[in-house]
Amino acid sequence: MVQFARYDSYVSAVSDGKDLDEYKSHLKIEKVCEKREKLMRQVESKPGLGIAGIPGIIPQPMGVPGPYNYAGVGGPVLTANLPNKILFLQQIPSQVNKQELEHTFRSMYGFVEVRTVPGKSSIAFVEFEDEGSAIEAKNVLGNEWNLKEGQPPVLITFAKR
Repeated sequence: MVQFARYDSYVSAVSDGKDLDEYKSHLKIEKVCEKREKLMRQVESKPGLGIAGIPGIIPQPMGVPGPYNYAGVGGPVLTANLPNKILFLQQIPSQVNKQELEHTFRSMYGFVEVRTVPGKSSIAFVEFEDEGSAIEAKNVLGNEWNLKEGQPPVLITFAKR
């Protein structure tokens, strides 16, 4: 069986008269595009998800520039994470405690628990039984949830896997 490499080696690219830096940047772009296409195929193959399951968001692989959402001036940059059963909450007002968050999410189907991070009261994780329940909860609350008046909205994304 004979197998061929997908790309020329750096030595063969230079021996063919190509500029090495230009070849490296072209190769990097090709690999990023392949990675993005592979990710899109994976997301679309999951039943009930795909782009329709993530309204207005195209998932981006790690390290690939893509659409960003800026929350306020100097706010955190949010990238679209793939859906999973855990939601990540950011910018939680300091007056809000774990019990208030549990009270809000307890009424949602599939709710399991709220986990806070010791020493970081502005973030929390909300776990559900399955992806579908987490997607539904995120759709109900949206990407930005106004928990308290006069406070910046709580940012809701899917936790990184």
